[in-house]
Amino acid sequence: MTQIRGTSAAAWDLSGSFGFAEQQVRRGRIRCPVTILFGEEDQWIPIARGRTLAARIAEVRFYAMPQAGHLVQEDAPGAIVAAFAAQYGSQRERSGA
Repeated sequence: MTQIRGTSAAAWDLSGSFGFAEQQVRRGRIRCPVTILFGEEDQWIPIARGRTLAARIAEVRFYAMPQAGHLVQEDAPGAIVAAFAAQYGSQRERSGA
């Protein structure tokens, strides 16, 4: 399989259609907890598409990031940290750690 900077080409959706993730969901291959962080102002992939994807995953947390576009990690790094801290904290509470 072709490699793109150490990642298999199958993991990349170069068309911008979100196809790889959607295919995995349709095939029932995502069986673990998932966190989706989506920029509310994403001009490349509409947030409605992210919400649709999230609705198809059994165990998912969906965070709409205000004032963030497609590159959430650049537009709202603090919001990403807060979302993961909230999830990690709730996991710790469930496990009794």
